[in-house]
Amino acid sequence: MSKAGRLKQEKKQRREKRKKRKEKEINILERDQKKLRKSAEEDGARLIDRSEFGDAGKISEMVGEMVEPLLENARNEDDIRTIFYLGMLAWNAAIMRAVKGEDYLKAMLSDLYKELGYEISGDINRLIQYKIDNFSEYYEFIVNHTLSVENGQIYFSVAASEVEHDEKENDIPGIQPEL
Repeated sequence: MSKAGRLKQEKKQRREKRKKRKEKEINILERDQKKLRKSAEEDGARLIDRSEFGDAGKISEMVGEMVEPLLENARNEDDIRTIFYLGMLAWNAAIMRAVKGEDYLKAMLSDLYKELGYEISGDINRLIQYKIDNFSEYYEFIVNHTLSVENGQIYFSVAASEVEHDEKENDIPGIQPEL
């Protein structure tokens, strides 16, 4: 076989390999989303299907963006899971602040920091602020999630339910942590 023929064949093999990898990723995400829907149905939750919003961002991608800087320090799958847990916690805390007010958030965070340890408070406060600064128009509360780590890839999906809120609170000012 000529060199050109061999290069063409190798290129075709790489393309097939990428196609199979993409199909596997889609299958993993579909599997995880199916688990979420089933769990939500069992719990009686009223979920939001973000695909109905066209190009509007997916909450899982937004949370992924929020936690991306923290993932640089992740050493293993447990660290990844913890970081995404903190991201979801911060997402929901920012929504609760908008809905229930600053005092409610401070009381909630105080109890949370006692439970998790105050050293984590800086990361959570930064994540809450990031959500407020970048995604304040989203009022979907994360009610469940799946996270899979396979072959070094993170597959993260969330199930969310919209929270009733007052439209005038759409412009959420930043939080001022008190610790």
